[in-house]
Amino acid sequence: MKIIALFLVGMTVFSCSYNNDMRSQLVGKWEGVHDENYYVEFSENGSYCIYFNGEKQLEYSDFSSLFFTVDENLLIPELTIKNSKDELFFRGIFQLQDNELITAGLKQGENINHHIDELSVYRRKGSRKASKRKKENVAMAKYFIPENYRGTILVIHDTKDGVEPELDQYGNEIFIIPNTGILKVKSPPHPFKIAKGETAFYLKRGKNKLVELNILKELSPSQNDNDVYVRINGYNQVARDKVNAITNFSTDSNVLFFTIDSLEHLKNKKIYDYLIESFNQN
Repeated sequence: MKIIALFLVGMTVFSCSYNNDMRSQLVGKWEGVHDENYYVEFSENGSYCIYFNGEKQLEYSDFSSLFFTVDENLLIPELTIKNSKDELFFRGIFQLQDNELITAGLKQGENINHHIDELSVYRRKGSRKASKRKKENVAMAKYFIPENYRGTILVIHDTKDGVEPELDQYGNEIFIIPNTGILKVKSPPHPFKIAKGETAFYLKRGKNKLVELNILKELSPSQNDNDVYVRINGYNQVARDKVNAITNFSTDSNVLFFTIDSLEHLKNKKIYDYLIESFNQN
């Protein structure tokens, strides 16, 4: 999948605790969880380097020399990476927990500099791989979807006229998707939960039954084209003017997109096509 001021105001305080020296905790090598041949390095002197297959990248570009800074005076620390000419390479928020680093880039531009962009997950190089088992005692974000809904769903965060997510007895946030496929909520977005897989999606069956959907992360021969999956498209993955035109209302908040459909259709349709079909626009 392709991450402050406005949405940080209401951002949930995460379970991990930050101390007063996040910069020193960043120092070291971090490999991509989904590609161990790719890693980044934060050095004590403030330099930042990207490596692939052991070779330094961007050697001959304007971004061959990069430097990072950390702003800890925010609810969630912000990471900024620039070159020697003070040109921006990356700006985003991040979370450090145990040997895991998650970055959530933030888009650049008027009225969108609080919009979450790409999420990236890293593991400290040389550390043990985390278990893939579901973590116990971790509050999840759960999405309940109408029984026969097929198409893209929009969850619009930080809206004054939105609803508060429900909480179950275990502290999980419950987002009940209406038949329209558009849910406005007052709560802030959860980029780190999305990145860590602390989410679950359920189709309603009858009055009281829920069926958990598998999240489509990659394709394999064992999958059935007729089975229904959820694909997490990510935050703000369609230009905002197009979203506003399709949904017939205007918002500058963070929007989470995810799509429910058969595997066959998910493999062959793009998110913009789904938006057109889901909201009955020509």
